[in-house]
Amino acid sequence: MPTMLPELTSEIFGYLDVKGLGRARCVNTTWDMYACAILFKRVERLTNGAINQYDQFVSMLADAHSVIAGLGALHVLFPAYPAPPFLEIFTPDDEYHGVINFLMSREHFSPALPPTMRRKLPAAAAVDHDAEAASVPRWKPSDFVAPRAGNRGVREVAYLTKGTFAVFVVRTTVGLPTYALPAEWNSALANYIGAFDYQSAYPDLTAAGRALMDAGRDRAPAGVQTTVAAWRGHGWALSSDWQPWSASGRCNGVASVGCACARRYFGDRHCAGGVPLPVRSRVERMVAYEEPMETTFWWRGGGMCSADCHEGMDSMASGARVSLKPVLQGL
Repeated sequence: MPTMLPELTSEIFGYLDVKGLGRARCVNTTWDMYACAILFKRVERLTNGAINQYDQFVSMLADAHSVIAGLGALHVLFPAYPAPPFLEIFTPDDEYHGVINFLMSREHFSPALPPTMRRKLPAAAAVDHDAEAASVPRWKPSDFVAPRAGNRGVREVAYLTKGTFAVFVVRTTVGLPTYALPAEWNSALANYIGAFDYQSAYPDLTAAGRALMDAGRDRAPAGVQTTVAAWRGHGWALSSDWQPWSASGRCNGVASVGCACARRYFGDRHCAGGVPLPVRSRVERMVAYEEPMETTFWWRGGGMCSADCHEGMDSMASGARVSLKPVLQGL
């Protein structure tokens, strides 16, 4: 059995991303518990002390079948990327008001106007006399969140604040909170952490700082241009062209990771994720566990890599469905 100095365990595990934690969990039950504890603590730290009743907050997310997504999930599953000073909670259509009520009545958040998205690049940081540092824009954390008016899976968004911390509560159009995630403007946002599972849809691309633009849009739609500039300013490579990023240099069409016609769902072989509860606690029934039976099935849409990708088509519209996992696992 591999051993690790106790004083180094938290330090080493703290650097692992979603795939690294998954590999560690396969070693033994002790490492499995370490990895789950790391995920739990990352989410807790993400709340920045603004959630006073954290255990009740986690229970509320479980009862409401809601998930943490957006930049917060990106940080938790890929800790090399910074933690934002806000949470983005995605809820099923009928749980939206319950989540808001918990945050307002139990945690004393207040509704507020969402941050204004700037339509031009921020001014360079002229206060620093170092020429190189002075050329770097000073981005606000909110610059990395795009307005969700163009997301087909989002019905409405509430913005709540408590001191300097904020929560976006995102209401999806169906009874599954992950339905809106594949329609976010780039693939690095197709991640989530729930009470019973966590997933990253494009782990290798995301770890490499690469993201596919939603629906094959090389040009950012109106209202998202500042967000795109902020991401690129922080080193992200954004593109609608999947094939150059394919590990094999080829596109496997519907079986690929990122082609416009790729048939994807959360939990498929291209994803990285798992259950945020140790195996030992589930086997011994020390914790309540509910295996999600439904998931989101999607195809990214946009231009094909070639006519060979899917029945000679050169492009297709994006789309998504709520589907049963056992059915999809047979594809």
